[in-house]
Amino acid sequence: MTQTNSPKNKNRILVLGILTGFVLATGAMLASGYMIAATNKETFCVSCHAMKPFRSAWKKSKHGMCNAKGLAAQCTDCHLPHDGLINYVTTKAYTGARDIINNLISEYANTQNKVSASDFFSNHPFHIRIEGFSRRKYVPAKEGEQRETKWFYERARGQYADELSKLKKAEQRRFKAENPRNQMFTKTDLAKFENVWDEHPRWVCLGAQKNFAQFAKRIGKAWILSQDFFNEFFYQRLIARGIIFRRTEKLVSAQPWYDGGYRAQTVANTLAVISEICKRNKVAIDYLKIWNKQEVYPSRLDATTITSKRVNDDIIHPPEGISNIGEWCKKEGCWTRLQSLIPELETSMPKAFWDDTVSLKEQAAQVKDAKTTQKIDDGINVQKTVVEIPASTWADVLTAGMKGKFLSPKEANLLRIAQQIPMKIPSEKQCKLLVAILEKAQKEGVALQ
Repeated sequence: MTQTNSPKNKNRILVLGILTGFVLATGAMLASGYMIAATNKETFCVSCHAMKPFRSAWKKSKHGMCNAKGLAAQCTDCHLPHDGLINYVTTKAYTGARDIINNLISEYANTQNKVSASDFFSNHPFHIRIEGFSRRKYVPAKEGEQRETKWFYERARGQYADELSKLKKAEQRRFKAENPRNQMFTKTDLAKFENVWDEHPRWVCLGAQKNFAQFAKRIGKAWILSQDFFNEFFYQRLIARGIIFRRTEKLVSAQPWYDGGYRAQTVANTLAVISEICKRNKVAIDYLKIWNKQEVYPSRLDATTITSKRVNDDIIHPPEGISNIGEWCKKEGCWTRLQSLIPELETSMPKAFWDDTVSLKEQAAQVKDAKTTQKIDDGINVQKTVVEIPASTWADVLTAGMKGKFLSPKEANLLRIAQQIPMKIPSEKQCKLLVAILEKAQKEGVALQ
């Protein structure tokens, strides 16, 4: 009989174990190397829906090829350490797990959490554009004042304080004078300003985060349909709506009938009712008038005073069986009942209110002109981006594309035109296609120098 515990068999088992361990270790290393490489690209990052706005912002930044050399940095190039494989892998695992947890918290936890849904939407191109307007667009000086100011849009939490912290005392005074704190607004403020006019008022009554989530959903779809809509007029209208919203808050608080409760619900529904009155009469608030004066005109305040009292009287008397007024304002029935007041309120509006409105046709013309201007600006920006990329970069993309067979004949011809910059400048349409080709090459793993 064979002795399984003989020295010869023991050696065989030892050798077999070593070979098995070697094969498994090699397989694990190869699998790990493949996984590391596969998860290093931005295409993997955006497999999570929360990261798609960040990718859009990255594409338009200096890190995403919008630079003179056409270079593109991957997420891992800047956000992970490169001082050793062990540190790299452990940090990668930790940050990945942390991002997943934070995303789950923002989606499913209550609004008391530090991580909020609005934070994950801050890098959407819409917010970047609004931030751009807010940093460069001065508003007219108010009557009796000489200095023009700006409305500071806080796209990410703490931006206002961060900007101040970078400045010396004298520079801080100038910054505050140019960007008054009472003209700072956040993403959730923006969502309130817009949704009371264009959405159901119950969204505002549901709270800042739920209202913002609805706003983000609506704006995300609108951005895909027409980026040109979010132009200078849109920004001016947004600021005018912000002025109306904050002035209404003060007005309601100062009314003799106001007892200190349900101001947020009264304000949201008051503005929604006035918006509905305008829609039914095919007129619009003269937002440019408010923008130019940086204050709400008297006839608009009179209309708000009348409407807010009637709205407050209605919402503080919910139907029998409902005792929580805040919850009542979140229901469809509340808004339905408020709309029944509109015929009565229409007759109560002062004549000056109607005189100070503009026709929908006039407003449509303002929107059309602003969209045309925005389209021109976008065209200039994309041409500027393409012209600043050196010819050698376009040559590299063409070579890689022909070798990798991911370019169409039309795309190859466009790259040959781009190689002739600055002797030959591509058209605006061609520049848009060239930017798309760069993005395509990036997805194919082309490393641009």
